[in-house]
Amino acid sequence: MMKLNIIGILSRVFRVDKFLNIYKQSIVHTMQRGLMKEGKRAQVSLFIIVGVLIAAIFILFFVFQGTDQTDEARRVAEDVPLEFNPIKVFTEDCLRVTAEQGLIRLGQQGGYIRPKEWYGLRFDSEQPTEYDGITFSETTIPYWLYNSAANDANVIQLTTLKPTLEQMQSELKRWIEEEIDYCLDNYRVFQEQQFSVESGELEVVVTIAENSVNIQLVYSLTASREGRFAEMENFYTEIPLQLKHMIDVATLIWEAQRDFSFLEEHTLSVMTLFSGTETDKLPPLTDTTFRLASSVIWQERDVQKMMRELLSSYVSLLQFYNSRNFFPYEVPEGEKFRATKQRIYNNMILPLSGAEDLDVRFTYLDSWEPYIDANANGGIIKPQSMFISTFGIVFGMQQFKTVYDVSYPVWVTLHDPDALGNRGYFFNFALETNVRNNRPVEQDQILPAPVLSARDSLLCDQKHRNSGMVTVIVQDAYTHQPVPEAQVSFVAGEQNCIIGGTDAAGVLSARFPVAVGGVVHVSAADYVGTSQYITTERGKDDMATIDIAGLTEVNLLVQKKKVYKCDKDGCLTVSTGSDPLTVPTGEGWQFSTVPVNLKPAEQALVSLTRISQFDDSFTFATIVNGRNPQRIRIPQGSYKVMMQLILNEEYVIPEREECENLVVSEECYTIPEVKFDTLINGGLELGADDPLVIEDDIYSAQEIRLFAVSPALTDIPLAKRRIENIEQLGKVKEYSDVYSEFLEVEYR
Repeated sequence: MMKLNIIGILSRVFRVDKFLNIYKQSIVHTMQRGLMKEGKRAQVSLFIIVGVLIAAIFILFFVFQGTDQTDEARRVAEDVPLEFNPIKVFTEDCLRVTAEQGLIRLGQQGGYIRPKEWYGLRFDSEQPTEYDGITFSETTIPYWLYNSAANDANVIQLTTLKPTLEQMQSELKRWIEEEIDYCLDNYRVFQEQQFSVESGELEVVVTIAENSVNIQLVYSLTASREGRFAEMENFYTEIPLQLKHMIDVATLIWEAQRDFSFLEEHTLSVMTLFSGTETDKLPPLTDTTFRLASSVIWQERDVQKMMRELLSSYVSLLQFYNSRNFFPYEVPEGEKFRATKQRIYNNMILPLSGAEDLDVRFTYLDSWEPYIDANANGGIIKPQSMFISTFGIVFGMQQFKTVYDVSYPVWVTLHDPDALGNRGYFFNFALETNVRNNRPVEQDQILPAPVLSARDSLLCDQKHRNSGMVTVIVQDAYTHQPVPEAQVSFVAGEQNCIIGGTDAAGVLSARFPVAVGGVVHVSAADYVGTSQYITTERGKDDMATIDIAGLTEVNLLVQKKKVYKCDKDGCLTVSTGSDPLTVPTGEGWQFSTVPVNLKPAEQALVSLTRISQFDDSFTFATIVNGRNPQRIRIPQGSYKVMMQLILNEEYVIPEREECENLVVSEECYTIPEVKFDTLINGGLELGADDPLVIEDDIYSAQEIRLFAVSPALTDIPLAKRRIENIEQLGKVKEYSDVYSEFLEVEYR
């Protein structure tokens, strides 16, 4: 903290010496006029003047003292010789640049700069609600409010990781103290100009003020050149950013979640709105239908998928009232259920204020897997059925009651587009939504034991399983070894009956319900479930052998096969040597069958969807970066493929002049320069008609390689790049189909 010479400042501001001179002159004048007989009154006047002066000194002392405490990072003026001033300017520029870098990280990560390294917080993109926050590649955002207990625990432990303003100042202080040396680089640039710079220990003071972030660096430097020297210690920068205002708005949202559970209430409203007794809706929290038999059944995994789709659509409809991006939606006059719909939209508005200059957004990404546990029995959710037939009267009732436990993350973003010289500034934080037993959670809540779904329907009841002994043999499709503990169920229409599990020999023998055109379904851990038709008859024994495809763990590497631009002088490429295995593509382009590794700044987004008439669906997606293989688990089979290559580096098509020969003259024009920050650099698209086949060889392989088609745009020398070459990026599907025989999987 800076020390102020209070008396010196007051002397300069209020000219105390002048007051004292006037005071002396008044005494002399009084004596000369012979008024000393009124000494007592003069003495009183003297004390009044001195008292007023002392009071003013004390008042101004406390004013300056308060200013010093509330603005620790205010500038301290230092006289630096002009010759050495560039060193001071350079140091303050490094201070500003390093501080801005830290501020950007601080805003991106909820008030933290290095939450994993400095605090040991844990993050996992696949199970975000089991850890301390959400993650995007290298960016991690801690939860400002979440349940730190395990999702399936019977107790709720609400925890906050919201940092205080002082903690954020300490975060930025630590960042600057650790990182500024990389910018200063021992003043190497000045050493080359014959300067000698010696430095001592550094200390940083950070103040997040109302309209700026102020940073004071205390850093003893002694600079010299050719016998001349200068000393400097205080450096200062002020970044115009209303960070405190953004933190205040974020705190309002955090308090609304803490005190009123607005995310949970919104979730329950959406669940109620989109639930019903139809299979394309969520199982209702409570409902009753009067039907003779149940015609509705849900798989728990399908419910989870529906819930994920709803969250990705409806979390983003939450709004902060009167924020910069606020949009008051009005349901059109005359629309059916207008009043109800308008009330639902109005309930999505947070009645808060203060964000008129900020964009406020709430986001749930469908790549996040929510935690959902409904009262399923064997993975099946169905109603409780009642059937009465007496005295010629037949009566049926289906009672639906679904108890939901739901947890999912919400990413809250505040954006000031005018900040940092119109570069914009983002402040992110995360909140976790937690519903238990269809209600918002409460701190230290003890949860009751889960309630399972209703008992089996009439068809599935044990008393009505009248077939003979049906033996189901489950074996691995590759090794033909038995699969123990495989779950076997029988499906007839909308009914799904859990029969049991296989023994150590992969065998289950049991009586089944009697039905024509039924289906035996088999599922097991580390396998893709599958089905097989079966017709069961009363008292008749039967047998079914079912092969089930297992998942295997291998490394996935992506390489590309390029399409080169060729002209009369040959193919335009920066690579050396020639490729004899090229296939003409037409229009001066040639497809090369030689695989090439991805660049370090290149990544492949891979999505594979398994094609099968009887097996359960299996979709796989991952990202492969550069030459680094990705560890995956996948079964053999035929796959639809959607792959995209992204090159994360600048691609430039330079400006050039074109001329056209007209009938009477030549007309020339300039095609402007085009820049791409990232380049979609090719990919692979294969559908069901020509799928990618992954053979049984995968089970003995350590690595599989997939190949993408990549137009070699970056290989074209800068001077020969043309905007029309970009059309090649739209031919990935065409090239994938035509050259599919050269794009088959390789095993190693």
